[in-house]
Amino acid sequence: MPVIPSAKRTRTAISEDIKQQICVYATKPENKNKTQQQIADYFNQQYQGLHIDRTTISKILGKKAKWLALVSTSASKKTFRHREVKYPQVEKALGLWIENANANNIPVSEMMIKEKAFYFANEFNIPREHILFSNGWIEKFKRRNNIRCYRLYGEANGASLETLFEERRKLQTILQDYTLDNIFNADEIGLHFRMTSNQTLASAPASGTKRDKTRITVLIATNANGTQKLKPLVIGSSKNPRCLHRVNKNSLPCTYYANSKAWMRNDIFGEWLEYINNKFQTQNRKIILLIDNASSHFNPDEHTNDNLNLSHVRVHFLPPNTTAHLQPMDAGIIKSFKAIYKQHYIRHIIHQFEANVDLKSARINVKETMEYVAQAWDSVKAETIVNCWQKTGILPTVNDNSIQQALIAQEMANQEDQKGVNLLLQKFSSLENVSDKFLEEINQYLEMIDLIIPTEQPLTDAEIIQLILEEENEKAELNDDDNEQPAISIQEGFNCLKTWVRYFEEQDSEEFDMKEIKIFRKYMGIMQRKLSEGKP
Repeated sequence: MPVIPSAKRTRTAISEDIKQQICVYATKPENKNKTQQQIADYFNQQYQGLHIDRTTISKILGKKAKWLALVSTSASKKTFRHREVKYPQVEKALGLWIENANANNIPVSEMMIKEKAFYFANEFNIPREHILFSNGWIEKFKRRNNIRCYRLYGEANGASLETLFEERRKLQTILQDYTLDNIFNADEIGLHFRMTSNQTLASAPASGTKRDKTRITVLIATNANGTQKLKPLVIGSSKNPRCLHRVNKNSLPCTYYANSKAWMRNDIFGEWLEYINNKFQTQNRKIILLIDNASSHFNPDEHTNDNLNLSHVRVHFLPPNTTAHLQPMDAGIIKSFKAIYKQHYIRHIIHQFEANVDLKSARINVKETMEYVAQAWDSVKAETIVNCWQKTGILPTVNDNSIQQALIAQEMANQEDQKGVNLLLQKFSSLENVSDKFLEEINQYLEMIDLIIPTEQPLTDAEIIQLILEEENEKAELNDDDNEQPAISIQEGFNCLKTWVRYFEEQDSEEFDMKEIKIFRKYMGIMQRKLSEGKP
């Protein structure tokens, strides 16, 4: 019988707007049981001429977070493809260089950008004759990177303590248009999240280790009445830590990003703004977000990026050099968060000691850290959050009496948090095998958590180049970041199962049911077929 040739598939272009609709449709509770083929059939009926198959739906849903965060605009409804930048390394390097220049109040001109473009192109081994940084290129570069011309006024930005009263009045006027549940503050924390112990449970003396200063950046945000704490954002140094291999990152208690320095950057901040805008858009709420004027933050109102159209989030920068006095996070919320995180870390160490685990091989990994970060953030009390907002005096309803009461209440809350840390340390010190030296190391580590660790830092040209090369060369393979065992192969699993069945068969006890052995044999047959097909 002759083979009937399969029909030639028609390639269909799908706009960003339709991709977003597919993701919204698939996430609705009533559609959770629908198969990908049923979703494809539904949209093929909705749009005449659209021919989507199941595999296309799978690819779109694989990037669900991206499409759900997309803000629908007239441009996105027509956009089908994005033209890639010809030299992405140069583009990234220039973006970082301009960000650093702005952070250091260095005026940047178009001529400087062009000169730096030639410099970075040469460093990335791009032949001079292959590039032409024309006026047309510079205009497109500025549009792609939200760069506009601003006039510089006076001296460097700063605010003296004498202006605090005036700044508070300005903020009260701005915030009076919002209810307390729609007024938010966000801030980053640098965190040395684990410490490798210089002590190990062993039968003989062991060599010491260098203190582990692996760090992450954590972004937390909450509203003024403590009724809504946003999901923490964690920035690590590895894009693919071993502990997150084959883990659905959407199921993590924190949103995870990564770059080699574990710093907050403009692109991450922009994606986070899109994410929370989409969140409040679905809730039909308009909020105001107070944040400091770090170089990694930018004001969306001052950028002309069609892809960052924040319809439900207004970003307002706190005055420079005033965050210690006007920012609720700095008024005690972060301090409470760190105290509770310490308690989780001490419990982790206690558990390792009680289980007689070698602390060198049981160091905390990124996944566990995110769980502790999320638990600590959830445990920060609403009263603490309210007190810290009251302390700053920036809310429209605040008065001198309420500020004074908040100061007293927050001081008591700080003492209570520290009391929890001290009680756990007492429990830890009472365990066997715990030396005074190791207790001292734990205390030193806990003090490190209290330090203010930079969440961003100016880069030299050489560091910019090295940073981009590291990101370009980073493999999709697992990073040797955590001490977890590699995945077990089918062959290893088959051999273990075979040994297990043999063990059951050699027992005379009536405890072992032959039905169980049959089940094991069934799985052995499945694994043997996979091995015969050449699967690893």
